[in-house]
Parts: sequence; C-alpha cells; structure tokens
Amino acid sequence: MPVHPVPTGGTKKVQQALAAPGVLEKFMGGGASTGRVRDIFTGLYSLDFDDGGERAVEMALADAERFVLKPQREGGGNNLYGADVREALLRMRHSRERAAYILMERILPPLISWLLTGWSMSACCQMRNSIR
Repeated sequence: MPVHPVPTGGTKKVQQALAAPGVLEKFMGGGASTGRVRDIFTGLYSLDFDDGGERAVEMALADAERFVLKPQREGGGNNLYGADVREALLRMRHSRERAAYILMERILPPLISWLLTGWSMSACCQMRNSIR
C-alpha cells in the first residue's frame, strides 16, 4: 500500500477484497442494490500461497484462455493473456512473485455484426471487441 494519501480503490488487491463474500455487504448493506453491484463483478482470484491461490493457479493452468494475469501495479500494458498466462504461472508457481499478481476471468463481449456504408463502398463486417 502507498505510504502517502492516494486513491486506492483502483488497485487490484482492493478490488479483489471487495469481491470477497460479505465484504461489499459490509460497506453497502444487504439488499437489491448490493446484489446489482455484485452482479457486475467478474471473477478475481488471489495468487497468494494458500488453498485459494493454489486453486486459482490450477484453474489458470487448465484453461489459460479464460483468464488475464494482472500485476498489482496500475497503468495497463503489463497484463498477460492466453499462453502467456500459463507460461508466467509455470515460471513463478513457487516464487513469491506470483502473489503480486491477480488472476481475473477474461471479459469476452458478444460478437456484433454491423454494416458499414460509404460513398460507393459497402462492407459487411464482424467485430469482436477484446478488452485488454
């Protein structure tokens, strides 16, 4: 955690802590609004050296395409996807370095078909937005 006052709500560990069962309810209370907020969360898994961390590593090694490996530092550009997730976890499986990462379920938006028209141009395209 930072030693000077800065917003911390965007850090991966804080996001992970808020996603844990009962934590969001502690801050928002129970009820429908808390449920609606929880419904927008995606899976966030700790890679700490405990049972949960070991399960997360096994899940990612079994199906790396489902996950994004995110370092604690903010700013983007350092995320790992697919085969890179598997390679990184195999490399740091027994290293304390892995605890500095969060494993997140990958968000795959639906495939959208659309038509692009112009002066004399017509093209049918398919677009898949990948969040990276």
